[in-house]
Amino acid sequence: MNTTNDEKILALRAVEGLDVDSGLKNVMNMSAVYVRVLGVFVKNTGKDRKRFDEYVNTGELVGFNVMVHGYKSALKSLGATELSAAAAQLEAAGLNTDTEFVKANLPSFIDGIEALAEALEKILD
Repeated sequence: MNTTNDEKILALRAVEGLDVDSGLKNVMNMSAVYVRVLGVFVKNTGKDRKRFDEYVNTGELVGFNVMVHGYKSALKSLGATELSAAAAQLEAAGLNTDTEFVKANLPSFIDGIEALAEALEKILD
């Protein structure tokens, strides 16, 4: 059974950490666009734990910073403001070469984006 975009939006409102109204505002309240953007986020999130780990384990903070900056912006535009704030903290730490902060906080950030992607995938499929 196909679910309409309006039904998906209604279900998305129950996703912890996702401010659907904020995300919709960023796409001029076009629910079809918002659902599509969320789908792209889900699709692109899968391999990132390994990439983040490689950057941190090799000390490649430039690549790490680019990646976490992208997440900061994407999460904010989706309406995942708490995860976006966590990404901002990781980005600041990376820019200041505070690898201890990055290593201590990256796992929970990755867990958060993976949990968000998993919750979204259940609704969007």
